[in-house]
Amino acid sequence: MRVTRPAAGGYDEVNEGWITFFQQLRFYLERHPGQDRRTLHVPVGGEEWFRSDNQVGEVRADGALVIRTRERVIVSEYD
Repeated sequence: MRVTRPAAGGYDEVNEGWITFFQQLRFYLERHPGQDRRTLHVPVGGEEWFRSDNQVGEVRADGALVIRTRERVIVSEYD
């Protein structure tokens, strides 16, 4: 899947939201297909999954995806 959007320059919360959504979808499809997901908002770190200008995604030792943005930390856990 490819997302195409005009280059706006600078920080745009809507664009960052789309990056978060697609990285969570990619992580689900590649590492946890068919499993239920829970989303927590807590700070943690781990193996880097992706990096953009305004976000960093990391995988914790327990297999959860952690996405850090300017405003929040989002953790996607799977059963």
